[in-house]
Amino acid sequence: MTDFFGRFVEDVAEGYLSDDAASEASGRTETSAKSPRPRVSGFAVGTKIVTHRGEISIEDLLIGDRVFTRDNGLQSVLWIGETAPAAANVAIVEIKAGALGNGLPENDLNIAAHHRVLLQSELALLMFDQREVFVEARHLVGLAGISQARVQASASECRVILLAQHEVIMANGAWAESFHCSPQNLSQLDQSQVTEIKSLFIDLDHQVAARRALKGHKVRKFAALKLG
Repeated sequence: MTDFFGRFVEDVAEGYLSDDAASEASGRTETSAKSPRPRVSGFAVGTKIVTHRGEISIEDLLIGDRVFTRDNGLQSVLWIGETAPAAANVAIVEIKAGALGNGLPENDLNIAAHHRVLLQSELALLMFDQREVFVEARHLVGLAGISQARVQASASECRVILLAQHEVIMANGAWAESFHCSPQNLSQLDQSQVTEIKSLFIDLDHQVAARRALKGHKVRKFAALKLG
């Protein structure tokens, strides 16, 4: 597992970044004049999030609960939302316990296909001057223990958690992202949800990404080599 991730990060270091990662790498996400491509992120109902109250199922989280983050300790939950009805029938990716290496996640993790998980590699440190990078769950499908579990019948199955800034949080023992207010992510919400977020006075045009995100076709290439 470690060797695979090392080869993957080395390959994408040649400059293959996701469309929204180029602006993230510079420290902010710019609002584009183009219509954002729909994307669906979120944790499936039942996912355990580490908080000041212990591990709490995401559907039981409350506004004001403090979520444990990798970089900034406990951070208050500002908003919790369901995926918009327009985003129904999105793929759910199942990451089996231990599939990310080092025993992570501790329990099976089900997340929407575009939700990003954190991978760690010494080669990432050499190539990007940072040891940790984000990868969308859909790009890991095909690795041992990672599969498309189902296409959900209702969008209400997925929940997103908004903190004061983009953070790395713990879900079922694995590190993954909180909700990132990029144009692509906001496109999965309905207008009333976007209005609620804007009322929180979050700067949607210049939100710093917690980690760099890497493009997926290279992940699939190396997954094929590994599994082939």
